[in-house]
Amino acid sequence: MIRNILHIVQKTNVSLQYGAFVKRRLSKVVGNISNSTIFALSSGHGKCGVAVIRVSGPASADVILQITGRNRLPQPRIATLQKLCAPGSNILLDKALVLWFPGPYSFTGEDCCELHVHGGPAVIRAVLESLASINGARHAEAGEFTKRAFLNEKLDLTEVEGLADLIQAETEAQRRQAVRQLDGALSKLYTSWRTKLVKALACVEAYIDFGEDDNIEDDVMKDAESTVVELLADVKNHLRDSRRGERLRSGVHIAIVGRPNVGKSSLLNYICQRPAAIVSPIAGTTRDVIETAYNIGGYPVVLCDTAGLQHTANRVEQEGVARAKRRAESADLVLMVADITELNYEDDPYQHMSQIFIELGLRTSADFARFDRGSREYSYTNFVGRLGKSNGGHLQPHGEERMDKDFDTKYRTTGAIGSGERASSFLLNKLSPNDSNTKRKVLVESEIRDLEKVRKSAVKVVASGEQDERIPVILVLNKSDLILNDITYQQWEGFMSPMCRSCIISCKTDDGMNDFMEILQHEVKELCGNPLAGNPSFTHSRHRHHLSRCADSLERYTKVVLR
Repeated sequence: MIRNILHIVQKTNVSLQYGAFVKRRLSKVVGNISNSTIFALSSGHGKCGVAVIRVSGPASADVILQITGRNRLPQPRIATLQKLCAPGSNILLDKALVLWFPGPYSFTGEDCCELHVHGGPAVIRAVLESLASINGARHAEAGEFTKRAFLNEKLDLTEVEGLADLIQAETEAQRRQAVRQLDGALSKLYTSWRTKLVKALACVEAYIDFGEDDNIEDDVMKDAESTVVELLADVKNHLRDSRRGERLRSGVHIAIVGRPNVGKSSLLNYICQRPAAIVSPIAGTTRDVIETAYNIGGYPVVLCDTAGLQHTANRVEQEGVARAKRRAESADLVLMVADITELNYEDDPYQHMSQIFIELGLRTSADFARFDRGSREYSYTNFVGRLGKSNGGHLQPHGEERMDKDFDTKYRTTGAIGSGERASSFLLNKLSPNDSNTKRKVLVESEIRDLEKVRKSAVKVVASGEQDERIPVILVLNKSDLILNDITYQQWEGFMSPMCRSCIISCKTDDGMNDFMEILQHEVKELCGNPLAGNPSFTHSRHRHHLSRCADSLERYTKVVLR
């Protein structure tokens, strides 16, 4: 049994040594890579004030002597103004700053030099052609300087990934995460875990080799057991990061969904502050997914405008609806756009929106029903329907006979109701301000008490973390400029809470847009997290893959030892 434990711990150690494995494989593939000298333009392409050309390899010193025409090298790490000439001739190429970095104190660990030339395309081309004519020098392949730094142990694999992410970073949050990883934060964390694992492995091996002797301490296996249990807890906690690091690296994918002609494209254009999508009063203008990258509060997002959700016989529109549903299912955040004027005429707007949530796979019928849990629940729309239909923001009584019907039997529902902080005000605002019917007010107060019970139950569910894995949704009630009065406006505040956050806006008049952008920025920040807080997050899926294997091995070890 002990040898099985040793085998499991050794497999875990292999998972944490993936960088060393890659290095060995690369060394075999590249062979004698240090025998060649490489050069390339290290700064960006295009016209610029200064361009940096880097040279690395054993012939770097000879490159400097030939292209400058000097007989001695400049002082290390000190910029020197030199004339650059074509090797074997006196043709002046440019005047440049030359820096000499003798190995191993360089980026790649080899002899290196940098030529800071003027950034004109002709100058750069002439210098590169001259370097190619020097014996032993060749153009570098993509990423070859970083590969040499990795092989010469100047960077480990996580730091190489951090460097690549830093080069590609477009937002402040991406830069912070990449700099932290390049600085070795993730590498230090993994190294500390490996150190603990090697210690546990040594304890197990010592117990196997010297367990029958008196030289071994009695609690050596207990030390290994406690170390593995602690390490397993750390790894599992690290795996429960909700993909924050990966999401920050690639961008938060936000799907804008809703029925046709509710203002999805207008909302996309407002967020992007440019006409990214065609806006038309004709329903069904958008038939495919339109993606655009944007920066919201320093965090990267990928906004996706989708086709309107509808039942249609048109095959092209059917494909557009199918793509919209798939994009909503795979999104990190969904903006559910609805026309507030259309909802105002729905018999049951809550039920209407609930069906859309369920149809898109954002919530299930069980999610809506889970808030029941023994409390009396009614659909506020059924209750409002008893009192009267909406007419210009007010309600007209349907007669006393409707008031006397059995509330508990006819209007009780099995699903959850759109309760929340403003649910009670929602019901009160449904009443006409001129209505003084005592029975109506008594019924409203009774309904409010039931809504408060549902709200408290919902708060407990949210606090328990049961909803953490569901896709967050922001319900955007658009076209508030068409609302007739303040009473109608106020009655929609808090709609669909606590199932999702909601806000009332007008893409036409910008009403409510500041509040909406604050909510959107908050949600994006929550999805990405603070890249400088706590342990560094995953940035690549391979980290999750290997650490998951590591956790599985540690889990098997604990089961064998503790059984």
